[in-house]
Amino acid sequence: MELKITLSGKGNGSTYSRLSFFLCILLYFWVLFNPVNGYSMKHCRIRESLNTSVLCDGRNLNAVPADIPLLVRSVNIAKNNISQIKREDFKDLTILKMLIMYSNRISHVENGSFSDLVALEQLNLAFNKLTSLSDQMFKGLDNLTVLQLENNHISSIASSSFQLLFSLKVLNLTSNKLHCFKELKHILQLPSLLKLFIGNNSLNSLQSQEISNRSIGLTELDLSRNPLEIFSVTADIFPYLKKLDLSFCGINGSMEWDVADRYFLSNVSSLDLSGIHMSLQGIGSVLQSINFSLASLGLDKIGKYNLINVACHIPTLKTLRLQCNNFSSVSDKLLQSCTQVTDLDISGNNITDLSEAAFRSIKNLKTLRLGYDGLSSVPNATRNLRTLKKLDLSHNIIKTLGCSDFSNLRRLEKLYLNNNLISKLEGCVFLDLRALNSLTLRRNRILNLGDAFTKGLQHLKSLDLGFNKLTNIRTNDFKSLRSLEDLSLYDNEIKTLEDGAFVGLAKLKNLVLLNNVIGKSEIRGAVFKGLRSLKTLNMASNAIKYEKDEQLQQPPFTDLSSLENLYIFSQHYNDLKDTKLLDLDTHSCSVDLGIFYFISTTSLVLLTLLGSFIYHLLRWQVVYAYYLFLAYLHDSKRRNRQTPHQYDAFVSYNTHDECWVVRELLPELEGVQGWKLCLHHRDFQPGKPIIENITDAIYRSRKTICVITHRYLQSEWCSREIQVASFRLFDEQKDVLILVFLEEIPDHQLSPYHRMRRLVKRRTYLSWPRAGEDTRVFWQKLQVALETRDWPAEENPILTGVERQ
Repeated sequence: MELKITLSGKGNGSTYSRLSFFLCILLYFWVLFNPVNGYSMKHCRIRESLNTSVLCDGRNLNAVPADIPLLVRSVNIAKNNISQIKREDFKDLTILKMLIMYSNRISHVENGSFSDLVALEQLNLAFNKLTSLSDQMFKGLDNLTVLQLENNHISSIASSSFQLLFSLKVLNLTSNKLHCFKELKHILQLPSLLKLFIGNNSLNSLQSQEISNRSIGLTELDLSRNPLEIFSVTADIFPYLKKLDLSFCGINGSMEWDVADRYFLSNVSSLDLSGIHMSLQGIGSVLQSINFSLASLGLDKIGKYNLINVACHIPTLKTLRLQCNNFSSVSDKLLQSCTQVTDLDISGNNITDLSEAAFRSIKNLKTLRLGYDGLSSVPNATRNLRTLKKLDLSHNIIKTLGCSDFSNLRRLEKLYLNNNLISKLEGCVFLDLRALNSLTLRRNRILNLGDAFTKGLQHLKSLDLGFNKLTNIRTNDFKSLRSLEDLSLYDNEIKTLEDGAFVGLAKLKNLVLLNNVIGKSEIRGAVFKGLRSLKTLNMASNAIKYEKDEQLQQPPFTDLSSLENLYIFSQHYNDLKDTKLLDLDTHSCSVDLGIFYFISTTSLVLLTLLGSFIYHLLRWQVVYAYYLFLAYLHDSKRRNRQTPHQYDAFVSYNTHDECWVVRELLPELEGVQGWKLCLHHRDFQPGKPIIENITDAIYRSRKTICVITHRYLQSEWCSREIQVASFRLFDEQKDVLILVFLEEIPDHQLSPYHRMRRLVKRRTYLSWPRAGEDTRVFWQKLQVALETRDWPAEENPILTGVERQ
């Protein structure tokens, strides 16, 4: 693609007319298939996607727009000045699934305002000025699953306000003014509620006897930042609770813990006690109460060394967070008992002394976070951690990287070195990181790349070098990064891009060169050569300048055959600011859209006509071919597995003939003759698609008995059964099909059933005797038919009957 910006004359008039005509046709079909496409809104825009959305956020609106289309699935009215919601605001929006109204000034909601939103699943009213929730506020929201009410001023909740929210799974009431846990009793009894967030309120106690006398289905409960004085559970009301957040609860160490039975919270796997106002003995009691399945524990801002030893004696503990505890030094013994931990976070502790053997006892450590710790170099303690997959050393004061800093970290996948003082990269630094796929070096002082990316790192997919001091990208600087997909070089001081600067990056999809000082002389075809997978190129806010009528000798984007997004706005010296958009000649970077629209619309019309023809004239032939194909696939699988037959015969019949099957056929064949039959009302697998049940039953049976009556011929499912059975007959060329006529059916009535008529003409069949006639001959012939096993269908001499001509 050649990018050429010049002043140009007018285009051809006939071409324009033809293009307009095809655009009108395309617009017609566009609106036809999705009626919402035909709408426009005064204050909002409509975004087309799988779920059509109306976007009205940040428009200084004082009321809900009155022109919302009725067929939208999502409405975003966040960040406006709406103060109240009225009954007519969302009238008739019966298929709306998501309504977002956070950051308004809503203080009043009229009762029944949401009553028409019968399909709504998510409602976000966070960051408003609601003070109470009335009885009828959420009327009609039977399908609501997520309700966000955080950061309001809610102090009272009517007892029946949540009564009809049968489907509610997640409720967020964080940062309100709730005082008594007893007021939430009716909320806790909601049948589908799984997650409740009520942190940062004014709740001073949780006592199970005041809440409920039966079990509550919550799996996650957030009580953080409440002035809880007591947490009392004297009954097993939280049997399903898995995540409990008590961080920063209590006042001045006064919080009491009273759990009568250690099994009451035995399913809690994640517990956060960060900054909790509780005595050391009290925290110890908490850990002893929840030590059956605890896998994740937060002890940020606790400041008590003794707790580490208590926590690490929990045998199931895998994740331990110890942020901001002022551990200025980490000795060999501090984490000695944490042998089973796999994820350790000791960031924000201002560590100045880290023992080389600090993590040696943790044999299976996979994630280690040492951010915000004041480290001036990569600590020796992180070397030789052979199981480590993620290492965070961000926000420290590391100035240099040595060749042995990451030695033997051959399983490391993610490395964070952002926000340090690194100025130079040696070629040997990353050689041991054979599995690394993400490297972040953002916000350092790197002046040049050296040979850091010319060897190794062959599995690296993401590299972030933003906010550094790079001035030049040289040829082959990234040549070893053959798997790289995302490269960020934004906010540097890059002025020069040498030819072949990105050689080797054949899989690169996103390249960000935003906010540098790259000039027009650097944007040449040779610079981007080889980037055949690049989809997004961001060169905004640089110094690219083109003179009027200037022709490029080396078009810059010619080799970028996969490019989809190009950003070149806000150039520091852009000579196009005084040029009219309509005067720009863009022919060199576009295709003839007229022929494209012609082919597209013609193909669409032809496909529509062809589809209509097939549906009206060949519908049943297509359905028949589909089920024959399913039978063929099933037969191929059965042959490969060589599965033995499970039944002697599958009985295909209409439900109206079930009385004869149960009273006559079943007692004789299973009771007297001892055959094992497969009947759909008895042996089909519940919950399995019916066509799969039919196919499995026919191929797991040696024979198929079709009980044919007038109703059988009119049944769609019976028709499918005989289709699959007849396919097996013709495919295996064996006598696997037995036709039993309970009624006399003339030839002219069989004529519409082409497959049945062919079978009756080519094969013999059995007829049920008339009333008063002896049935013994019939049962004898049926027994003989079931006993035959490997006779070819056309050579079976045993089964006889009246031959139809």
